[in-house]
Amino acid sequence: MNMVSGDLDFDLEGIELEMLEGIAEAEATPWGYIVNGGAEPGQSPLRTAGARFIGAILMLAGAGLWMVPDSTYGAEIFAMKLSALVLFVTFGGALVWFGRNRPGLEVQVDTSRQELRIGQRTISGKFKLLDMLRFGEVGSVYLMRNGAQGKPSRLYLRVGQDGSTGIEILRGSQRTLERLRLKLLDDLSSARHV
Repeated sequence: MNMVSGDLDFDLEGIELEMLEGIAEAEATPWGYIVNGGAEPGQSPLRTAGARFIGAILMLAGAGLWMVPDSTYGAEIFAMKLSALVLFVTFGGALVWFGRNRPGLEVQVDTSRQELRIGQRTISGKFKLLDMLRFGEVGSVYLMRNGAQGKPSRLYLRVGQDGSTGIEILRGSQRTLERLRLKLLDDLSSARHV
């Protein structure tokens, strides 16, 4: 594996918001831009919607067991219905819980407030904040290239004075991530020189 690290003291003149054009993972906003990490490999919005649907069906099936006539008599039947209810409601609730959030991480780069907001989108489309970092808290931005064929490169934020904590914000092609890395470096370094 190779790693390219960004030192925030470099002069990165000429890197503008136009750099984000043509990058599907980035979206310009009035206050900055949004970097959408997208789904993890193997996850899709259809998968989370399916989990919610199947979970709701299981919970309804568990509740429907109590509406079956003439089967409430006898300890054996009652125990089987109770255990099926617990099983269906537990697995159904877990699937509904799994399907609450859209897959993928989202990073909002607010250049006006000089902060990075890391979070996820809920099923209703609202942003759920997981962590917030000031530009000064980010030590560097680095790109980890993966030498294995078919594996995506990764873009990380190195946080803290010692730089021992890395937060993965995006996976994708090396070319796309390099452009995003340069844009992030430009924004972070301009905030330090103000």
